[in-house]
Amino acid sequence: MQKTVPAVLMTSLLFCPLLVQAQETAQKMTTDDVKVTATKVARPIEEVPYSVENVTTEEIQRKAVATIADTLRDIPGVVVSDGSMAGAKRISIRGESGARVLIMIDGQKISEQKSMDGSIYMIDPAIVERVEVIKGPASVLYGSEAIGGVVNIITKKAGSKPVQIEAGITFDSSTNGLKENISLFGKIDRVGYRLYGSFSDQQDRKAPGGTLDNTAFREMNGKAYLDYQWDNATAAFTYEKFRNKLSVFTPPGTTSSTMPYFYQDLPDWSREKYAVSLDLRKLPAPLVKVTANAFYQNTLKDFIMDMDIKPMPAMTIQTRNQTKNDLDTLGVQLQADWLLFNDHYVITGFDFNKDWLTANETRRRRVLPAPGVWTTTLYKDKAESDVYALYAQDEWNFAKDFILTAGLRQTWVSTALTSATDPLLKTGSNSDNNLVGSVGLTWNGLKNTSLRLLFAQGYRNATLQQLYMGTVHGSSTPTYGNQDLKPEESMNIEFGIRYKYKGFNLDTALFGSETKNLITTMKHPTIASASIFGNVDKAYSYGVDSSLSYNVESIGLTPYASISYLQRRFESATLKTWKTDRPAVQGKVGLQHEKNMSGNWGYYVDVYSRFADAAEYESSSNVVDRTPGWMTLNLGTGLTFGKNRQHTLALNLNNLLDKRYSTSTESIPMAGRSAVVSLNVAF
Repeated sequence: MQKTVPAVLMTSLLFCPLLVQAQETAQKMTTDDVKVTATKVARPIEEVPYSVENVTTEEIQRKAVATIADTLRDIPGVVVSDGSMAGAKRISIRGESGARVLIMIDGQKISEQKSMDGSIYMIDPAIVERVEVIKGPASVLYGSEAIGGVVNIITKKAGSKPVQIEAGITFDSSTNGLKENISLFGKIDRVGYRLYGSFSDQQDRKAPGGTLDNTAFREMNGKAYLDYQWDNATAAFTYEKFRNKLSVFTPPGTTSSTMPYFYQDLPDWSREKYAVSLDLRKLPAPLVKVTANAFYQNTLKDFIMDMDIKPMPAMTIQTRNQTKNDLDTLGVQLQADWLLFNDHYVITGFDFNKDWLTANETRRRRVLPAPGVWTTTLYKDKAESDVYALYAQDEWNFAKDFILTAGLRQTWVSTALTSATDPLLKTGSNSDNNLVGSVGLTWNGLKNTSLRLLFAQGYRNATLQQLYMGTVHGSSTPTYGNQDLKPEESMNIEFGIRYKYKGFNLDTALFGSETKNLITTMKHPTIASASIFGNVDKAYSYGVDSSLSYNVESIGLTPYASISYLQRRFESATLKTWKTDRPAVQGKVGLQHEKNMSGNWGYYVDVYSRFADAAEYESSSNVVDRTPGWMTLNLGTGLTFGKNRQHTLALNLNNLLDKRYSTSTESIPMAGRSAVVSLNVAF
């Protein structure tokens, strides 16, 4: 892959539209029928070459789940993982881990520089307007971490009346958990606003066989939003605060005679953000619109790990480690949209993201029975990352019913370990640059049918943890950083069909991908009792994602299914295997009945089954673990009522057969038979 690009090329891609005269754009482009913004342009989904799923407010309210990740569970190709923390779930897409899925809130990245699993979803579902999920590499428009896909969480903003109120309460019997939320919002003349707060207290999970210790979590979320609208512009300010207190579940088999005690806890994992944005529209041709935003974000993670190791029966080594990772992020995004020659919609943009990471670590250690005295060591390490990117994408209506979408992104990355008190860490710096591209074609020449073909490259930069800081958490031995790491890279090709006709809906995609330079841990070359990060792995994936439904409108009945098939091969210097801890087939099938009655009320009933076949995982030592297949029966029902049916009372009866099971990617056994009741009202 080409690693550099002449500055003149990227400059011309970014600024050449300025040379086009206004008379070349006699026709305006309208987007009143928008569905998704996956291409950073509001478009009907039929014109988008990516595989995109859209989760709406209505779906979120009806599911009444505790985390955003759980609202995405039924998307074909998506797998939820928990990292042994019930309140810190992530998703993988088409086999790519959570670290390779970019998480954004209102288009702004949640950075995570000190985790192997990527960022968590630090936001309450009740403030979410919708979630857009892009499956497959989207690095041209979204940059690093988008190697497996993108999750863009779009929050609720202002209202349409001077004073409006939304409130909700949810009870979950599987955790004896209670969640409350309230919003005050509206619009007065040209000023829009929203004030929001929520609190969630989930106790230990009840599974068949008993309550699971250390699965509780507690969340607090707040938001303040203010905007001002002119005829041709909107300026907005946002403040967000999220705080999570997490217990960490210890899976069976973690402790043993050689490690009789193991305990982890996250008493604080929080996010605080300030953001401003400006949207300009109704601009002189050929310029369609300009958007700009900037944000400052702080993410704090307090991580505790206690462990006892018995190297011999008469000796115990006790360690008590605590790390506070303090991550500051500054982001700036600029984008200009142009309409050129009547049939080229061009977007050009600039992204800047800077992270400052400070890791304060306390390590305590003693040996029993002698001398039995605690020794305490304090470390403070600092690292930073600068990422600059230019991108351009052209949507070309080159023939009737055809849209060709092509784009390039050039990224420059500079990282450094600026100071370290740990004597085993070396200060230093690193720089790299990447050029990625994508080409997509959509054709709407058949009635009710849209065909799409996409080739896309993806990449992911190594984190500051992987390059410099390493970690002592998560295992009995430390893992050190590696300043020679290369970025992870991927290539993806997919073909998709969308079909809609008289209540029948089909969206399916056949895909294949290759990912190389995967970063993982390996044996340290010089320290026998330690590991080091390295580029040693490669993966190949292929499969099918499919969603289909048929709405019999006359009786309000809709059978539906969302099913995925995935095969993933993992290769390293010592292992080649198809056993990568992912079920080959998984999905959801159901039957929904919905009816709107006279008198401004309605009801719905949804009977469905979730399922997955067995998954196997082969370790580097050729040991194979197997997670059995499973299937659950569930029922969702509810009422909508009010003048505009704006109130919702929902009841979800989960795991009706009280099946005892775990998914292949979640360490915590799933809840047994349980009920979730929620009430959401709006005035």
